[in-house]
Amino acid sequence: MKIWPALLVLPLLPASVPAECLTVAGPTVRASDLAAAVPGLAALSENPPLFSAPRPGVRRFLQPAELRRIARSIGLELDHHAVLCIERRTQPLSQQILQSAAVHAWVKAGGAADAAVTLLDYSRMPVPQGELEFVWPPPQTFDDCRGAKPVILRGRLSHGEGQSVPVWASVRVDANQHILVFQKDLPPGSVLASEDIAFEAIPCPRAPPGLLLHAHAATGQRLRAAAKKGQPVRAAQLAPVREVNSGDPVAVRIAGLDRVLIQARAVTSGRRGEMIILENPLNKSRFKAQIEGPRQAFIAQETPDDIRRHNP
Repeated sequence: MKIWPALLVLPLLPASVPAECLTVAGPTVRASDLAAAVPGLAALSENPPLFSAPRPGVRRFLQPAELRRIARSIGLELDHHAVLCIERRTQPLSQQILQSAAVHAWVKAGGAADAAVTLLDYSRMPVPQGELEFVWPPPQTFDDCRGAKPVILRGRLSHGEGQSVPVWASVRVDANQHILVFQKDLPPGSVLASEDIAFEAIPCPRAPPGLLLHAHAATGQRLRAAAKKGQPVRAAQLAPVREVNSGDPVAVRIAGLDRVLIQARAVTSGRRGEMIILENPLNKSRFKAQIEGPRQAFIAQETPDDIRRHNP
């Protein structure tokens, strides 16, 4: 087997590798960034951009011939014979920057500006100089809130034209939500009474989705499935209770005539506040009335002719 001399590969490497790299802060390398290693650039009255900086974590080796070509493009002749190493300046994000970005995301998502946002943990990867922005995540689940699980924020630090790096942080928000929970086990079909539910304060930045937050929205509703004590009251668990079903006898009150009460039969079904069709059992005439309670309805306006028609 023929062995190639080691000297044959030497021309592929830089003539002299610098011990240290020049660091640049922004996405563009300017003349001032190289002035410490190339004194001729320091004499420029302006600070022109020369070329794009390498991506974070990547080193660029600038050969003398390439540097002289770049210098000529700005009208400068250089006599430089060393290889330049250039890299992007990076450093870990400070807690102050992370905290500020987390608070900004919280307020932008509609959170109270006076709520304390505490930084618990965060990514410690060195990043270049740039703008950090977090996106506040969707509301947590009830179990996560009750267990005081931290909120995980994910965002990006933009450091150039279309360039960014991912950043994460976990935070805790000093905010409570008052959530309706069941006070006892209830079978399917139960109609909720005020004593069946109560509010519980849980540490949660925002109310979990799908939960009822007002007692009046739950009382009087029927359970579609069994409920367990301590569970939150979810809108999907409840169904409205019909105060009137088709065929029910209904007592109809006429507004303004407290002593007049018509006994009718429901033709259609409905809930409180809805209009239904009723039938006078004596003459089979039909009319509309608004439900105001179980098997109870009222007519808002009635003429003497209407009254005689309902009560011949």
